[in-house]
Amino acid sequence: MATYREIHGKPIKSLSTDPSVSTDEGQIWYNTTSNTFKSMVGLEAWSSAAALNVAREGTTGFGLQTAALCAGGETTVAVGTTDEYNGTGWVAKTAMNTANRALAGAGIVTAGVVFGGFASATNTEEWDGSAWTASGTLNEGRNSLAGLGVQTSALAAGGQPGVKDNAESYNGSTWTAETALSTARVGAAGGGASDTAAVVFGGYTSSPPTVPTGATEEWDGSSWTAGGALNTARYALAGTGTLTATLAFSGQAAPGRSDSTESYDGSSWTTSPATLATARSGLGGAGTTSAALAFGGTTPPISYLTEEFNKSVTVYTGAAYSSVANMPGARAAEGAGSKNGTKTAAMNWCGGPGFSNTSVEFNGTSWSATPNYPETARHVGGTGVEPAALGVGGFTGPANLNTVAEYDGSSWTGGGAYPVSQYSVATAGTQTAAITAGGGSNTTTSNDYDGSSWTANPSMSSGRSFAGNAGTQTATIAMGGSNQPAGECEEFDGSSWTSGGNLASGYVGESTATGGTQTAGMMCGANAAPGGAAGSAGYLQTYDGTSWITDASLGEPRSNAAVSGTTNSNLAAGGYGPGAAYNNAAEEYNVGSTALNVKTLTQS
Repeated sequence: MATYREIHGKPIKSLSTDPSVSTDEGQIWYNTTSNTFKSMVGLEAWSSAAALNVAREGTTGFGLQTAALCAGGETTVAVGTTDEYNGTGWVAKTAMNTANRALAGAGIVTAGVVFGGFASATNTEEWDGSAWTASGTLNEGRNSLAGLGVQTSALAAGGQPGVKDNAESYNGSTWTAETALSTARVGAAGGGASDTAAVVFGGYTSSPPTVPTGATEEWDGSSWTAGGALNTARYALAGTGTLTATLAFSGQAAPGRSDSTESYDGSSWTTSPATLATARSGLGGAGTTSAALAFGGTTPPISYLTEEFNKSVTVYTGAAYSSVANMPGARAAEGAGSKNGTKTAAMNWCGGPGFSNTSVEFNGTSWSATPNYPETARHVGGTGVEPAALGVGGFTGPANLNTVAEYDGSSWTGGGAYPVSQYSVATAGTQTAAITAGGGSNTTTSNDYDGSSWTANPSMSSGRSFAGNAGTQTATIAMGGSNQPAGECEEFDGSSWTSGGNLASGYVGESTATGGTQTAGMMCGANAAPGGAAGSAGYLQTYDGTSWITDASLGEPRSNAAVSGTTNSNLAAGGYGPGAAYNNAAEEYNVGSTALNVKTLTQS
């Protein structure tokens, strides 16, 4: 019988601790501490990732898992929204020249191309990493088509209206008609590194009734040949990869949407043990067969979800919020918090329903009552650390407040009165060095606090209420607000306010929980439209001093929460939503991590 060394060309190692870095899959070693044989085992898995800026279906994408682009799609109308993924989250980029849906794309994040679609069926636009430029038009206008390749060597195949078999190749400026597909289809996907080495698969062949197909065809630059069929016939799926290493995932099967993932080796498809957490159709995809990305689509409803696929000996755990002990009582929304505290030392006070003076603190495990706040109110501004918190202003029902209260770890005492009676005063900094921004009916006011009295700052350029802020007296960012439909932000340097990067599109930052610094700011939970008409948003956004990027979603989407901590370690508590419900849930955020998939070998 052959030995392990003869088969694999390497010995079984003897180690006192398991390896901390990746080794070859299948490598076996003997752990002398546990007296066990162990091995590095490969995994295939999908994991949750940061949400898209805008929920959409009928979108397209291209690039790698750590450098991908999502372009166009449909909310209730076609959009030209463009988002870039950097392996952590999505950043809003320049919109396409033509809002479009059911289009196709090809390329990399710095050199891509999109084509076809409902809005302009012959349209082609090229992406250079920062802007879109119109290019040569398709010969055959179509939507719901397959696309693949790179910017200077792309292929378009199939689509509608009707059920098309047409194929065209793109050289970076013009489209040329090619040999037709053997099977006409709509809603197919494709993979391939160029317009001369490609594979097209899935789609539907007639409608009505809609008949999904698993048919696969390979293209060599001049003709199509049949390949192995998908194990799950489907359409409106996503695909990525090359002719001999392709990945197909999700899509509309019969019946229902599929969560299945399949890989193609140039001759046959193999179903992966990894399934998407959320089955959907009309989604976008990017990446390779070992590191792919799925985003958007419809379940229904239309989705902003993103998932990462990895085939590796490394286990990936995405950044996520997880539930901790709920705050006591129903007094859960529109309260204030110690935003510069930590997720193991946080405070929350006042809020609704109705009005409250209750104050509580969190030690990382449980909540406990502290002495009551001096006012029975909601919409109180809050900042500081636990146990040195600061409350500013608020609303009692009949009247606004100019009350300022300080907490010393055992009691609340009055501080220097705020210059004006006001509610929803965005407050940042510390108890002895705080700064405010806006409040009330879209005011532009900003003031500094030194622990006893207030000093006026220059006014903001734009009035805002139900906004947030973060940072210090000389380095502040004011975020969003109820009259900022594009999520406009401003930065303060101690002497003047200037424009900062806008919040992720679609979320205006009204009634949001905010914290961090001017160059590492954060917000989580917000109304998705002024006045909360579109409900509340659940995901975290972080700011690097230039732009906002999406991150993990709250388990309970809500507005009017309070936050304590930093961009990579925080606690969100209370809020309003989902729906019209007051919320006393608390969740803590943890950054993503990786670990080797080490298995102990046993004899059976």
